[in-house]
Amino acid sequence: MKRKIALTVLLGITCVATTILAFRTYSDIGAKLDLNTNSQSTMVVKELEKEVENLEVEEPETTVEATVEPTETPAELSPEPTEEVNPEAPVLTLKSNEVEITAGTKFHVVPQVENITDDKDSRSRLFQNIEVFGEYDRNTPGKYELEYVVTDSDGNQSVPQILTLIVKEK
Repeated sequence: MKRKIALTVLLGITCVATTILAFRTYSDIGAKLDLNTNSQSTMVVKELEKEVENLEVEEPETTVEATVEPTETPAELSPEPTEEVNPEAPVLTLKSNEVEITAGTKFHVVPQVENITDDKDSRSRLFQNIEVFGEYDRNTPGKYELEYVVTDSDGNQSVPQILTLIVKEK
């Protein structure tokens, strides 16, 4: 009888410990992932923002005028080589090529991706491998270019997609 009680207590402690561990793991995952709006059921990796302080962009004031005379007729021009697209590479598409926000408002980089597909990897795995290059400051008005790329489990990389972020004054 004592043995049954000891086994029952041990089993109860194991269940409680497993439940606590599961909740801790879920909290850790929750800190790293963000459920997007109801219209998109995938989990989205929270964005990493870099604040750029005192960034000023000045437009050059010089203008150059030139006249170009063609030296060859169009028939003589050789076609430029086209870059071959790897059929095994993932395909990433953005919702838009340009996004406009008001200075000081939140901006999340990953929800700007409309679709992402690959010949082997799942959509959620690909979303975890999205890389966004470029710096922006959501508090400083200006134009910022962000380059989106995804790499699949085979190491194939998508064609880079450019998103222009326009931060307007309040």
